[in-house]
Amino acid sequence: MSDEQRPLLPSSTIPHLTPSNISRTRRQTGAFLTSKYGHYGVLALVSVDISAIFADLILQLLTCEGRIPYESGETASKVLGILSLVFSSLFMVELLASIWAFGWQ
Repeated sequence: MSDEQRPLLPSSTIPHLTPSNISRTRRQTGAFLTSKYGHYGVLALVSVDISAIFADLILQLLTCEGRIPYESGETASKVLGILSLVFSSLFMVELLASIWAFGWQ
């Protein structure tokens, strides 16, 4: 085999996705999602998300009353909106991981 046709990595170093690897990964994902650390992680994300929602509410009230300049309030509100979108995306990833690990039971 010439150097141009030889693969960069030997085939023995490339992991293969066999059914046993997939089922092991599903079990590990399910174990993490049902573990104490998985629950605390989700609770922490929910707590930060709720805090961001309350901060946005207070920010809107202070901007409406004129205590915070409008431009600053809008910038902070946009940042909190992006943060909320990130947390919503993380919740969707957690939901998809749960469906993948546990199925449609």
